[in-house]
Amino acid sequence: MRRRDSFSFLLLLVVIVIGGSVLVAYRQNSGRGSILYSKFPQTESLLLESSGKRKPKIGFLFLTTRGLEFEELWKAWFERNEDRALILIHCDKAKDNETTEWFNQHRTRSTVKTAWGHQNLTKAMIHLLDEAFSRDFDGSIAKVVFLSESCVPLQTFDDCYNLLLADPYCWLSRTVDQLPRLMNFPKASQWIALNRDVLMLAKNFSLFDYYSKRASEWNLLTDEFYFANLVEENNMWLPIQNRTMTWLKWTEGASSPVTFSSQADLENIQKYLIQAKYSGVLFARKFSRDSHYETLGLHTMPLSNKTSVIFTPYVSKAGIVV
Repeated sequence: MRRRDSFSFLLLLVVIVIGGSVLVAYRQNSGRGSILYSKFPQTESLLLESSGKRKPKIGFLFLTTRGLEFEELWKAWFERNEDRALILIHCDKAKDNETTEWFNQHRTRSTVKTAWGHQNLTKAMIHLLDEAFSRDFDGSIAKVVFLSESCVPLQTFDDCYNLLLADPYCWLSRTVDQLPRLMNFPKASQWIALNRDVLMLAKNFSLFDYYSKRASEWNLLTDEFYFANLVEENNMWLPIQNRTMTWLKWTEGASSPVTFSSQADLENIQKYLIQAKYSGVLFARKFSRDSHYETLGLHTMPLSNKTSVIFTPYVSKAGIVV
């Protein structure tokens, strides 16, 4: 009996030591540390390995019709960070001879004809997810983010990378639709970040076809509803995921966000962009070239330069603290 008790005690001690080591390793690597996020095992595993040989990557997935408003800015932003980024561009209207060599290097192999508010936008996003996964040869993509042709970075690449990989969550800015028949369905901005576990699920066209046959509302197949419902129906929703990734400005009753197309526009919103940046928001839209967004320099200004800034929850358009 004593021998068996000794063995049981040693086994328990081994379990405690191993468990403690895993928790310590997680705390060292994630910067968060108090919870193990068992809902997202693949993402969590990559974050635990982040100090090893395999460096986690982020997939930057652009939805465009013709080109990027700030292509040169994005090129400079990604420069020397290729080992931590996968860049993919879905462009369904411009031909190769109408866009630059850099742009064409990152085009998806296939495209879907898209239209505003149409479910084909969702299909284009699934195309991007599927191709990102097919190009992820070493299994290092931890998260993917969706961006538009009029998006600009608010953070440096390093700060964007570190903020995204500080947790294993998706970033979904959840809202409530104003149409009574849709108010009970999850809805989120299409400019979101998905973690690897959700990427593995959402990249499947067969799943989209399945939802197409059973969706009670046509709207549920569009970009703002599809991914939010997919996450919730598969028990992958956590309240802490409700976080704004991309800043934009709405006016009451408008069907689309405001476009900023001049330097005067830029000056009028400069303080809001700075507030968003130091609240941990990663990107902003909709900016045209004529706004000269690059002159603000926010995308080159590290957060460490503002050590007194406290990260506060960012309040979305719907008034939800995220």
